[in-house]
Amino acid sequence: MEETNIIVIDADVETICCDGEKDGLGHPAVYFNFKKQDRVVCNYCDKIYIKKKENIKNV
Repeated sequence: MEETNIIVIDADVETICCDGEKDGLGHPAVYFNFKKQDRVVCNYCDKIYIKKKENIKNV
């Protein structure tokens, strides 16, 4: 099964944590702040975290 390196994050999230998602066998936990960016890239595993363009809620 192919692992995806792109993870979509809700628009209102400002900080994310990446640990490689390998059930304890990934990499040290690192935190990233989006600040005014719409995407961040983990410098350990190259996962790309992208904020949704709009925060769409079900009515």
